[in-house]
Amino acid sequence: MKMGMVTKALYAPILLLYFCAPIYHDVLMHSANYDVSDWLMLGVIYGIGLMFSFPLLYLLFKLEPKHNISRRTCMRIATCLLLLIGCVAVFWETSGLFYASLLVAILCSFFIMFLWRDDLNVKAVFYKEKTTGAIYEVKNSKSRLLNANEVMHITALADAGKMHIQEYISDFNTGSRITSSPIIDTAASHSGINFDSSSTNYINPASGMPMNGGISGLDITGNSWGTNFNAPANSGSSYDPNRGY
Repeated sequence: MKMGMVTKALYAPILLLYFCAPIYHDVLMHSANYDVSDWLMLGVIYGIGLMFSFPLLYLLFKLEPKHNISRRTCMRIATCLLLLIGCVAVFWETSGLFYASLLVAILCSFFIMFLWRDDLNVKAVFYKEKTTGAIYEVKNSKSRLLNANEVMHITALADAGKMHIQEYISDFNTGSRITSSPIIDTAASHSGINFDSSSTNYINPASGMPMNGGISGLDITGNSWGTNFNAPANSGSSYDPNRGY
C-alpha cells in the first residue's frame, strides 16, 4: 500500500464516526416514523456538518504529506478520535448538544491536525532537466511540471538570485539501464526534499526523474526504480519531452 493511502486511512475512523454517528443516533432508531420534513431536516444537518468538516477534508486531500507518517501524527489522530468519542458518549441523550458537540469536535480536529506541523510548511524545490529544459516543482513528495509561463517566471527569479533551481542530467533510454552516470547539481543550501549521497547518483530510467534514496527508493514523482506510473501533474501543458516548449 502506498504511503499516501496509509495517511488517508488514518483519518478514516474520525470521518466515519463523525458522519455515521448521527445515522445511528436518529435514522436507524426513528426512520420508520420519518416524514418528508424529517428527511429534509436530516439533509440540512448533514449539509451543515459537511461545511464544518471541509477544513479537515482539505487538509487530508490537499495538504497532508504523502511521505511522512510520524508518531506525532498518529498521536494527533488518536486525540481527535478520543474527542469525538467523548462527545458521542457524553451528549448522546441530548440531541441538540449531541450535534453541536460533533461540529465543535470536527473543527477542533482540524486545528489539532494542522497547527504546529512543520511538515505542512515545506518549501517547494525546483528541478531542471538540462537536456530538455523541463522544470518541475516538488513539494511534499508531489511533483508538478511547470508550464511555459511558469518556467519564465521561475527562471527570472533564479537569475535574480531569489531562488535556486537544482539541475540534473538524465542520459537514458526508456526501459533500459542508464549508460552513463547522471548528475544532479546539489546546492549547498536548499529546503524541501532532501537527497542523500546515494540519491544524487541515480535517475529513474523510466520517468527521467531524480531518485530519492537511490535505486531502492522512489523518484520525485513517487515511482519506484524502472516504473513510471505516477506522471507529474499538469501534464496537459504545452511541454513536449522531445522538443521542449
